[in-house]
Amino acid sequence: MEVVEWIVWGLACVFVLWGFVTFLMEVFKPEPFPQGPEACYPLALRRLLSGLYTLGMATGVIVTALSDISKFHLLWFVPLFHFFGTQWIGWIYLWFCNRPIRRYYQGTGTLMGEFLAQRKFREVSSLPKEAKKPEKKDTKDKESETKETPEKVVLDHPFWDDYAEVLKSAAVKEMDSDSLEKFRQLNCSLLPSQLLKVHWPGWELGIPRPPKLIPKEALSLWNVDIALFLRDFFKRLEVCKLYCDFSTVVERFGEELVEKRFRTKTGLHYNLEAVYWTFNRKFNNWIHQNIKRYDCSLVCELDEILARADSQLRTAFFPTPGPLDIGLRKRKKFQKQMLSVFAPDLEKPLIEQIWGAKL
Repeated sequence: MEVVEWIVWGLACVFVLWGFVTFLMEVFKPEPFPQGPEACYPLALRRLLSGLYTLGMATGVIVTALSDISKFHLLWFVPLFHFFGTQWIGWIYLWFCNRPIRRYYQGTGTLMGEFLAQRKFREVSSLPKEAKKPEKKDTKDKESETKETPEKVVLDHPFWDDYAEVLKSAAVKEMDSDSLEKFRQLNCSLLPSQLLKVHWPGWELGIPRPPKLIPKEALSLWNVDIALFLRDFFKRLEVCKLYCDFSTVVERFGEELVEKRFRTKTGLHYNLEAVYWTFNRKFNNWIHQNIKRYDCSLVCELDEILARADSQLRTAFFPTPGPLDIGLRKRKKFQKQMLSVFAPDLEKPLIEQIWGAKL
């Protein structure tokens, strides 16, 4: 019996070693494009989770090795700690990401201050508080001022109306036009030219910029926007509210391929496919316009938010061949976690329709 106990103990050591290697990778060579739920977490949180995972597993192994406690206890401790020991920290993090936006909606106004103060990668000016009388200036002065301080370009973004509805529906109180205009200026302003000139792997496909190109403050604040978008995306599934006319999907992929993929015409699974692919076509059309005009696919903050949300949706529900495919087992887990956070009422029925009653 002792031999069997030590075999169990040795298998538990494998989990400790795996966790330690993961922790070292997160410290010295972190993955710039993580897959699964880790795509929602900042690097510091990923390091914390992997470190706590290693510490918890190592504690169980050391205690059973040095004490009289049976090593068979590792048979229940290891799987429970593996699946639930640190995962709840990530869920709490996602929940707290929504707190700044809720504070703003409750009328404190702190969110706008955070946006204006922390988004350092481009200058954002708020609307004037007081109207000032225009001063007479020389024509030459005006021309030189225009050259030195070019006007900020606010794009006519095709997703702004959709996102404005998200903001208004999530607000505790009615949002006035001035507040919406400030959000539009923050999210739809053209990025500085020096950022538009930087190309990164997969930029032409709409892959989000690597974290090293974005200030940490901006990445943290974008998580709030991504959460709001994903909540709205799954709400659309209930009534099959499309982002654009479905004919654009048929024109792009052809009737035969569309009929093959859309096996049914009703149900949440059909709604998921229809809503996502209309979003995909609308976003891709916008990306192609950006590339032609600016030689860059993601040219404003709203583009980055949509690209990061799209990356999570594709990883979970619409995998493509290559490194973005995380495998069936991880994809099922990621789908459940995403739905439990953003659409808990849809988790069970949608998962059953996707994977069948066996899941």
